[in-house]
Amino acid sequence: MATSILVPSAAGLVIGGSGWLTLWLVPSIVSDPYLVPILLSLVCVPLLALCDVNEGIARAHDWMNTALLPTYLLRPALLIVGTFTAVQWGMTVDARLVMSVAIGACLLTVLAQGVVLTCRLRRPDNRRQVAGSPLIWIVASLPIVFAQTFELITQNFDMIAVSYFLGPESAGVYFAALKTITLLTYVNFAVGAATANRVAALHALESSKDLRSVMGGAVNLAFWPTLIGAGVLVSIAPWLLSFFGEDFASQSGLAAVLAIGFVAKSAVGPAELYLNVLGQQRICAVVLMLAAALNMALNIVLIPVYGLMGAAIATATALVLLSIALFLVTWARIGVVLRPSVPLTTVRALMSRA
Repeated sequence: MATSILVPSAAGLVIGGSGWLTLWLVPSIVSDPYLVPILLSLVCVPLLALCDVNEGIARAHDWMNTALLPTYLLRPALLIVGTFTAVQWGMTVDARLVMSVAIGACLLTVLAQGVVLTCRLRRPDNRRQVAGSPLIWIVASLPIVFAQTFELITQNFDMIAVSYFLGPESAGVYFAALKTITLLTYVNFAVGAATANRVAALHALESSKDLRSVMGGAVNLAFWPTLIGAGVLVSIAPWLLSFFGEDFASQSGLAAVLAIGFVAKSAVGPAELYLNVLGQQRICAVVLMLAAALNMALNIVLIPVYGLMGAAIATATALVLLSIALFLVTWARIGVVLRPSVPLTTVRALMSRA
């Protein structure tokens, strides 16, 4: 755990510091509206790294409240409250203000979660004498670092490309549509958080039957709620986006196209997480790298031609092909077929009512 805290923190500081140094030496590489917000966002890098480490330690101990509540409840709540307070004080809400509030929210979240974890880990029943090897930790973690990097590229490159090709106003419209439909990804995340520990344990016990059962059930838990949620969100997307303005509501079709990609991704559940905890992190990194490269290429080709819809098509296509690749890799490497199925109990109940 000491290594898991030290390495990401140091890496976060190096990355954030390198970003600051680069922008100080060559500020012209970004336009003026983005410069200060990017500088402020780089301060969050080591803080977010620590947040992820704290979450991982808590999840490893099956302390889900300690793992998830600070990141997904406390930090957003602090961001909302901080921004609302600034508005009440008459301050102008812009990217600089929100990023400043985000720094404070990240810092308070890290401190609160760290205090809780420290207290829980110091309990006598949690003390263990374990010989650690930082080198083994780093070697095992590097493929996951690359995998996560490529996954983030797949998730965010469309925003960067839209901003570059179409400008900040179009980026704002696309961002609203994207984040509206991205709510679907929380289902996949929740399923992975709840089942990854059990999947790893069953694999270690060589209980292949139970492993297939748990992973198959996880796919159903991820797919069906995501499919239903996609239908709901797509149907109300024009209404949701209308809160931002008429220009936003007119682009509700973006949410429908993006939903196809997210539903396809849910059809294999949190496959990349399962590959990582089952020792297949290297092949997982390769698959995500190819998906990121495809996503980048499609965005660069399609956005100049089709505008915002081109970005949506590019992202959805990359997600669909990523899902197919993860399905094939999991089948070949783990021997588990990840696909949704209708539970027999549900079919029987429907038939009896008919």
